[in-house]
Amino acid sequence: MEAFLTSCCRAVKENQGGGPGFHVVLGNEACDLDSMVCALTYAYFLSKSSGEDQQVVPLLNIKRVEFPLRSDSIFLLQQLHLSADLLLFRDQLDLQDLNRAGRLRLTLVDHNVLPSLDSDLEGAVVQVIDHHLLERRPSPSCHVTVEMVGSCATLVTERILQEAPQILDLQVAHMIYGKVTPQDSAVAAELQVRFPDLPQREDLFQRLQDAKFSVSGNTLASRKKLLPLVKDFLSERERVGFHGDAEEESRFPPTPMNSLVDGCPLDGGGPPTLSAQDLQDQFSRMADSDL
Repeated sequence: MEAFLTSCCRAVKENQGGGPGFHVVLGNEACDLDSMVCALTYAYFLSKSSGEDQQVVPLLNIKRVEFPLRSDSIFLLQQLHLSADLLLFRDQLDLQDLNRAGRLRLTLVDHNVLPSLDSDLEGAVVQVIDHHLLERRPSPSCHVTVEMVGSCATLVTERILQEAPQILDLQVAHMIYGKVTPQDSAVAAELQVRFPDLPQREDLFQRLQDAKFSVSGNTLASRKKLLPLVKDFLSERERVGFHGDAEEESRFPPTPMNSLVDGCPLDGGGPPTLSAQDLQDQFSRMADSDL
């Protein structure tokens, strides 16, 4: 899997401007664990079995900066010793540009219809594998597999076992085994027979559930996203020399005469001065305290 994902990253970096294009396996916009697992494993399956000219790449349907919030997905990658740096995200590949150039084929996993913002990509969809209610209109150019099972990973696993079981190794089996739900017991049992070294099913499922609802790491990631925005605001505020004019000062009421306190922080004409550097230092201290 590492070699495949590395080749995908290299192809996206080198070949966006020309060549035969890409066959993108696209997960849904929620980018939950099932969606990630299906995008990765089904793209891997296609790359090993389809023999097509286009580079097959899995694409997670969120921006890279949002991925740290998918704690169960990160946990599974850690268990598999796979780096998140090998993943490709929606903001790393311009699907609209590829489609306009006639260099895009799409396979949808864990959803069966594109959102309205991506409706212009419908003509590029050649395959769908999903376990949700079918919303897609029939088309002779698109092969659709939709079955109401516990997870889309079950359908992907069934396809691999039927058509190319030889591509499975312990790492790939562990990835899809982690998402095949308990009610899809037949597929889970088949993986257990083929790979006896897989972890206990119930234990892995519980650990993934715990990771999903863990907030360790959602705080620091949020700070990392928020800090640049607030710093830019304060830097711009300092650049234009805004420290509160008479009109602004009039918005802060004086301390009431019957107040139980002797003064108010706003009595000086406004809120205390806060620089971008002050904010940087405070965030750094907060981050250090989490380590």
